[in-house]
Amino acid sequence: MYGKWDAWDIKDYFTHQGIEFDLVKSPAISVKGNLVSCLDTAKQFRSSVVEQRICLSGDSPVITVKNRIRWLDKGVSTKDWFTINASKTKAFYDIPYGVIERSTTRESTWDKAKFEVPAVRWVTILGEGKGLTIIASSRHGYSAIGNRIGLSLIRSPIYPNPRSDLGEFEVEYYIYPHLEDHQEAEVPKVIHQVLHKVKAFSAKIDGEASLMVIEPQKLVLGSLKVSEDLDGYIVRVYNPYKDKVKAVIRFNHLLNISRVLEVNVIEIEAQGEIPVNDNAVEIKLEPQKIKTLKIVLNEKQ
Repeated sequence: MYGKWDAWDIKDYFTHQGIEFDLVKSPAISVKGNLVSCLDTAKQFRSSVVEQRICLSGDSPVITVKNRIRWLDKGVSTKDWFTINASKTKAFYDIPYGVIERSTTRESTWDKAKFEVPAVRWVTILGEGKGLTIIASSRHGYSAIGNRIGLSLIRSPIYPNPRSDLGEFEVEYYIYPHLEDHQEAEVPKVIHQVLHKVKAFSAKIDGEASLMVIEPQKLVLGSLKVSEDLDGYIVRVYNPYKDKVKAVIRFNHLLNISRVLEVNVIEIEAQGEIPVNDNAVEIKLEPQKIKTLKIVLNEKQ
């Protein structure tokens, strides 16, 4: 599978000349309940073993796949493949602050060179009104070919590090089957629910409160941080959908906001001041666009 420079150069023949793992543990139910049910299985390739736990939740269509990998073989690339029942397909990839469509065919030399391409957190393959989204926060190499999509789990090159990706690993990814495309299925919203789970803890408080609320929930919060000049806070949002979004961002009144400025991505050029009304601002965002806001607080907090 590797070329001259193992860690960087791979060849495309792995997409059609792969070797399937041997099943060493038949699928068996390990957890059965109203909230979650799981089955366990295990597969082996040469001296390496992958143990999988596949879980279904009672309140979500998202399937969780937990992999415990003991990898001992060098010079191998390992992929999990998924197939949808469709002949004509498209693939959509999550990129920083946006989504890009890539071909699933290999008709041109450009497309042939893209037998594996990167994505940040998810990839959707869509065909004939059916979609399948693979979500992974720790793995970023994907191959979408025809009606199949592959996720790279392990690469164990020999050069320059002969022990690269050898040992024991835990890799978790998610499978989200849905109708229509990634926008109608609200994939950007679903991946945040999956990857940023709610943590519950005990506390004595009155009522409820949020630091910030975005309404409607169409924009994605990309950053919330201190500004580079240490003179305020940066809120960066983007619109991953195909329609223009008009939204209101409401801040907790404890913040006591003085001004809100729209700035560029590197925060050095103000592009105008946005009116603040009752500690909230109204913004409009075109499809696939980013907006960076600088929040300036009153000095007396």
